[in-house]
Amino acid sequence: MTITCNAGHAPSSFVTTCQADRSWLPEPSCRYVSCELPSITDGYTTNNGSRINTSSLPYGTTAQPQCSSRCYTPSPSTERTCQEDGQWSGSEPSCIPIVTCNSLPTLTNGYYDVGSNTARYYCDEDISPKCHDGYFMVGSGVNRRCVANDTWSGEDPSCERITCPAPNPVNNGVYNGSQTAYDYGIILVLTCERGYYSSNSADKYRKCDGKDRWSGNDPICQRITCGLPNRIYYGRYSIPYQRSYDFGTVITPICDEGYRIANDVTERVCEEPNRWSGDEPQCTLVTCNKPTSIENGLVMPDQQIYNYSTVIHLRCNEGYEVKDGVQHRRCLEDGSWGAVSLQCVKVVCNDTADVQHEYINTYPNLTFGEVGNVTYDSMFFHLVEGSTEVNCLTDRRLVWTRTPLFGRSDFVMS
Repeated sequence: MTITCNAGHAPSSFVTTCQADRSWLPEPSCRYVSCELPSITDGYTTNNGSRINTSSLPYGTTAQPQCSSRCYTPSPSTERTCQEDGQWSGSEPSCIPIVTCNSLPTLTNGYYDVGSNTARYYCDEDISPKCHDGYFMVGSGVNRRCVANDTWSGEDPSCERITCPAPNPVNNGVYNGSQTAYDYGIILVLTCERGYYSSNSADKYRKCDGKDRWSGNDPICQRITCGLPNRIYYGRYSIPYQRSYDFGTVITPICDEGYRIANDVTERVCEEPNRWSGDEPQCTLVTCNKPTSIENGLVMPDQQIYNYSTVIHLRCNEGYEVKDGVQHRRCLEDGSWGAVSLQCVKVVCNDTADVQHEYINTYPNLTFGEVGNVTYDSMFFHLVEGSTEVNCLTDRRLVWTRTPLFGRSDFVMS
């Protein structure tokens, strides 16, 4: 006898036989049969057009594979049946693409960013249009999508050359160009007029780096001014005090009395923002070197260096007297000594008061330290003792070496 079970059940055996003892062998029975819902990557299962949402289906149920995307189809696509062994008939399907597109042609002055893909593209796959450096996109610029076999959404955009109009004019400055438009990548340099400067050096350089766009900010050429220069120790500048000074202002350092510029800075000019030209002046005390040695004389005090306004005294050595110059000299502001240097000459003896004698005819012309002889009337007198030598002293006096004694001589007529 053949056994038939209700829907969703399967007989333990499809055939049973009646035995002599009136029993059936095997004992007929029906068991519940179900199959787990088959899984499909990127897809789902339907039954008679309706999506199956249960986790298991009874024996005999039929299922049809479907793909989630319109761009894919199940393979194999045959219907499957839940069998009495709890397994589905047929093979497990998968979703394979049914729509592909070839690569788009290269854009003029641009390209499609496809990464490393050089083969065909699948349905709903996007690629991005890009322009080469120095060009900008005209059009939507949106991604293009593979929507059907060899069919892409949208249209090719166009890439046009980036240009910039002339930058805004700058008061008291000028760019190194006179065009009305400039190509991408061009760099213009601003030069401020004499007496002006750009407060932000980076803004001096403007690059056309986008459509109608210059890099940086509009520069400003500001008037060059200088602040008050640093104080000069022992000196000042020949300008009135004020907070700032205009470009081109000239200042002259002036040292206090007794001081002079030590580093040859005669003037400074406001040439750059808050910067005066040249080095800072230094005022140092005026000194005078030791004057040239005085022949037959000396300097008091005797030292190598003398400070400003120091007075020195010059003196002739013993037996010498001043012929020319002065005996006092002052160290002046220019580091020199005023007046003519002293000249010392030997003293000439002309005072004969100590050697007067009625018998003497002439006296020698002597200078200090010299010894000479007087002449006397030898026809009538002769030297008895002493000497006719005289010495010249520092006080211009002639004195005897040894006082002479004269005697009268006999006069004989021939």
